[in-house]
Amino acid sequence: MLFKVRDYHGIPVILTKENWYKKILDPIFGHPEVKHHLSKIKKTIDRPDFVYQSVRDPRSKLFLTGFASGDFATHYLAVVVKYVKEQGKPVGYISTVMINRKLPKQSQLLWQKRQST
Repeated sequence: MLFKVRDYHGIPVILTKENWYKKILDPIFGHPEVKHHLSKIKKTIDRPDFVYQSVRDPRSKLFLTGFASGDFATHYLAVVVKYVKEQGKPVGYISTVMINRKLPKQSQLLWQKRQST
């Protein structure tokens, strides 16, 4: 396990070393551009800006946070979490992480961070 963090509902979410190295950082099929954003991945699970329902898998949700500055200032970090039941309790596993230019258009918005006034 690379890390375990709780999502905005308090459900544990795990990033395995196998997914990180073999799937996410894979230079051909993965998204190696996220390798320097491990702390932002944790924050995106714990304190997302948006959470959407996946259109591909009903067990999965998309967690997104915007980048405040840098090369990706107008983009979002998107973390896909698949939820399963283990010993009768829900647990999330990070399937993949990527950088998106826009918010999902076809997915249902499940949660949005309150804007401070």
